[in-house]
Amino acid sequence: MAEVEKIARGRVWSGIRARQLKLIDQYGGILEAIKQAKKLAKIPESEKIGLRIFPKKKSMLDYILELVGMQTKTAGVVDRIEAKLRQYNQFFPALMMPYTIHIY
Repeated sequence: MAEVEKIARGRVWSGIRARQLKLIDQYGGILEAIKQAKKLAKIPESEKIGLRIFPKKKSMLDYILELVGMQTKTAGVVDRIEAKLRQYNQFFPALMMPYTIHIY
């Protein structure tokens, strides 16, 4: 690991250069990486797995709540904010682009 850190130093390398520097064994995308991870973990290829993406992408509502200092999404408040934003978006859609509001 120390050797890799000495070469990589937290930088982003192209696939070709990473292979030349022996930072990677082979080329592949996320699906290939998942397939290899399953193999190393001895999980059958046919078994379905869950995938979590970190960090979680923030919605516009998350940014608004952060801006007003709210740490959690209080149901009543969130519902009122969401309703107002939808109403606003209905009359001024171009001002809201390219944002999408997702309430979980």
